Amino acid sequence: MVLDLAAIPLSPTLVRNTGGTKLTVTGNAAAFDLSKTYRVHIGPNGDATDTACYAGAGKGDIVTPLNATTLECFLPELAVGTILDVFVDEIGTAETGLVADALTIIEAMQSSSFFSMRRLFAPNRKVGNRTFDLFPAPDQPKDLVTQSGDLADAVWTTPQLSVVSDEEDPFGTDIGFILHEDATAASIHGISHAPLTVQSVLGRVYSLTVYAKAINRDFLTIDGGLGGSTFWTQVYDLNTGVVGVVSDVGNVILSSSIRAVPLATNWFRLENVIRADQSGVIDYGFLLRPSNTLNPVFNGLDQDSVRVAFPAVDEYPVPRAYRATGATPIS
Repeated sequence: MVLDLAAIPLSPTLVRNTGGTKLTVTGNAAAFDLSKTYRVHIGPNGDATDTACYAGAGKGDIVTPLNATTLECFLPELAVGTILDVFVDEIGTAETGLVADALTIIEAMQSSSFFSMRRLFAPNRKVGNRTFDLFPAPDQPKDLVTQSGDLADAVWTTPQLSVVSDEEDPFGTDIGFILHEDATAASIHGISHAPLTVQSVLGRVYSLTVYAKAINRDFLTIDGGLGGSTFWTQVYDLNTGVVGVVSDVGNVILSSSIRAVPLATNWFRLENVIRADQSGVIDYGFLLRPSNTLNPVFNGLDQDSVRVAFPAVDEYPVPRAYRATGATPIS
């Protein structure tokens, strides 16, 4: 028999390789029998030969359901870049459940904070310093895009498009850009970066982002590819602030989002989180669209524009700030 697992049974789906992450498996209706116990296996085979998860301190790998629809367990150490199945086995019966390609294993990343200690001791203290010199903060993480501050650079290709620099950006300065269509009808109007070299590891996760604001063109896409193939297109509505239609032939998009930028009128942050392959190359760009469509048809009469700023490709999770490459620093 087969356990009735829910269509979206797992939380989380991106997990670090170091183990210890709590995994929640959800079933439909009375999927789990409260009088039974279970093993949850994770691995490439999708069966009981895969490594068993831990039930918790002192419990080994025997998992007792929380209720009729929920199991909780803890992941073992796993290999970075793998995409693994989750297999649930009811002990002592023939009932099992499988969720294929359920988890993507990413490398654990650590972060640190840098701060100043000023006037650590009271002013009337007679001995010792009241201010300590700490190690200086290193450079902040770098955007993988080689000219994120200069869209007019030759590393960017701009078919049927002109780029205006030193324009409004979402943070109150003037290091944004305007992308302006030419009069070419029934063609692509957009901008793309030269192929980006990344780690040749299957399953490594990257974030592709750009800030955008409609002028008189309301739709923009993030377009990408892996190694010159496996292309995808995600449309975003810059008027209503919603994610539009998508083409994802290689099934590489893990999530897409559009978020309003606080205190920045009509600016949005667009993001694709994608799972790379072993080619070691990511293609990245963004295209104007006349509507929420994957097959744009421009009439050549309406030469419209979109504002953009701070294009970026980062290994996931995304750093909080960038020291941009290229001519213009981004903070």
